[in-house]
Amino acid sequence: MKIEDTISKQEQVLGGFTKTDPIEQKLSQIFDGRVGPPYKDMHDIYVRAEQRLQLSIPPGFKDAAVKKDFHRYGDVVLWLQLLDYAKAHRKSIIFVTSDAKTDWWLERDGKTIGPRPELLQEMHATADVTFHMYSFDRFVEYADKHLESKVKPAVLKKTAQELRAVETEKSAARLDDYMRRLKPQVDVRLLDEYMRSVKPQIDLSALNDYVNSVKPQIDVRFFDEYMKSVKPQIDLSVLNEYLTSIMPTRPPAEET
Repeated sequence: MKIEDTISKQEQVLGGFTKTDPIEQKLSQIFDGRVGPPYKDMHDIYVRAEQRLQLSIPPGFKDAAVKKDFHRYGDVVLWLQLLDYAKAHRKSIIFVTSDAKTDWWLERDGKTIGPRPELLQEMHATADVTFHMYSFDRFVEYADKHLESKVKPAVLKKTAQELRAVETEKSAARLDDYMRRLKPQVDVRLLDEYMRSVKPQIDLSALNDYVNSVKPQIDVRFFDEYMKSVKPQIDLSVLNEYLTSIMPTRPPAEET
């Protein structure tokens, strides 16, 4: 089959999604009767959310600096809905999320311990129930152990791996977005001043040992691309001044 024929058939299939989306239909069936009602007065909710953000009350305060207008209240609104649901139904909450920020999770020495204790305490004080929180892949693993799932272990393991891969891609995308936003804020002049200030502190012998130790790990192609990207920002006069200062002074050549 020609590539053109394959593409044409796929275009026809995907084009039909604008009228009938089978994925949307399946999701509608899954969530039918499982979505709570929205708040009637969002203004009051946003006022409460803003007060919490100002006091750095979890969750949501990590979004305050990176999101604008009402979008930064999303995590707080979700949390308030969880509290209200737990209070109304007197049922413990199992919350499955892909959010990995520290306004949801407690971390120690780079390891995730569990939900922040403030969340556990507020859920208990508000609804007198327990609160459990899992990442998607963790939930799949625990569901297999404790819910007597009929799904084959190999399928669950593959699902957990795919969910981890998705989260890794999302984390990389967030980092890339952060670096793009950070780039315009870099002041090369400050970097030059910093290099001047630390120059007397540099131990060249230690630096040389370090370079020799990492040399086998260096991807020359990547290093070359990096140097091309930063080249327009380099102040060659500072570099020349630095090289001149660390090079031994040569005596003038003797005349014959």
